[in-house]
Amino acid sequence: PYESDHDVSEIHLQRYKFVKKLKESFSDSHFLGGLVPCSITKKKYPEYLTNLPISQNGYIDIMKKTRIVVYTRGLSDSIGWTLPEYLAFGKAILAEKFNTILPEQLIDNKHVIFFDDIDDCIEKAKLLLKNEKMAERLCENSREYYDNYVNPVQNVRRMIELMIGRNLTS
Repeated sequence: PYESDHDVSEIHLQRYKFVKKLKESFSDSHFLGGLVPCSITKKKYPEYLTNLPISQNGYIDIMKKTRIVVYTRGLSDSIGWTLPEYLAFGKAILAEKFNTILPEQLIDNKHVIFFDDIDDCIEKAKLLLKNEKMAERLCENSREYYDNYVNPVQNVRRMIELMIGRNLTS
């Protein structure tokens, strides 16, 4: 079952380590977050559960208030659902490096800032907090990437073009 899956356990452990280190590194005014309550996190990491609303509307409200977000991988090294959400919201994204090939690759320091480990993530977060122009540029570029490559209209257009073997705009 879900709880005994090795990858699920690894992701929860990794996210726990990130939340713990981020909370230690930033004040409450610079860190919003925590682990989403589930059977695993409630049992293993109760002190690091989020106190933020986890409903859809609550999540949207929190996203409106944040500027810098941290993305970590999904199951089996997949792209987790939060990455396209962060792009859609036009956030300055600190992202764990991934090997997934996208139709159009995300460019480091343009669409996202990739990090190697938690310490690298924290250093890059501090840089973004100090450099307002860099954070703003990342926000603009992440939203532009979403508009051009991820939004449903563009994504369906891309799939149809692949199926019919030609560009629909020509």
